[in-house]
Amino acid sequence: VHLTFVRSSQLDTWSWEQLRKMQVGGNANAAAYFRQHGCNTKDAAAKYNSRAAVMYKEKVQSLAAQAQRMYGRQLHINQASSTESSSSHQEADFFADVVKTEEQVKAGRVSPSSASPMHTSPNTASPA
Repeated sequence: VHLTFVRSSQLDTWSWEQLRKMQVGGNANAAAYFRQHGCNTKDAAAKYNSRAAVMYKEKVQSLAAQAQRMYGRQLHINQASSTESSSSHQEADFFADVVKTEEQVKAGRVSPSSASPMHTSPNTASPA
């Protein structure tokens, strides 16, 4: 039996180490790394137990530690992804959205239940 742990961006507490790993790692970077290292299998067990997976984990740990030393508790880091195709393309910044939403809730500008479009209350479901 293999257990997988999933962390919620809204409900769980994240350490700075975990945040940095998310910032420097990610699915797109992992996919590119696996391709570059010839790991093209669709078999999850084979992929995540491969030499490429071990090397990627070490790389992410190293980059996260480096970012933590460089930026400390500063939320944003200026690291261009190796898989970015265009500097004019801007992605949504999850971390900025979370901080902004938390600040709005604390200031009373939005209610906690309406703070995140990703979560809906069972009592607010629209009729069919």
